[in-house]
Amino acid sequence: MKTVSLTLLAMIKQGKTLLQIHNITHWPTEFQPGEKVITSFSVSNTGTITARNIKVFFYLNGKQKNKVEVTIPPGNIADIQMPWIAEKGKNKVRIRIKEP
Repeated sequence: MKTVSLTLLAMIKQGKTLLQIHNITHWPTEFQPGEKVITSFSVSNTGTITARNIKVFFYLNGKQKNKVEVTIPPGNIADIQMPWIAEKGKNKVRIRIKEP
């Protein structure tokens, strides 16, 4: 039996995440000040690597009201619900995603 030696070269391919926010809805769609509202939305990762420990921030009228941390494998979606209390007047919602 003859022994053959092989040299193996392994290359690590750099991947990236590609995160997007989709399907933002509020329930109830009409609300009064002091009423609990739930904002639902999806965050997708269409990148090539897992998006780990992604922080999703929820702001109401410029103030941070809620935050969650998620991990999203490539090609997957995280469905998120953020509860908040409606304020008097206009309620401006902002959602921000931050990668570590």
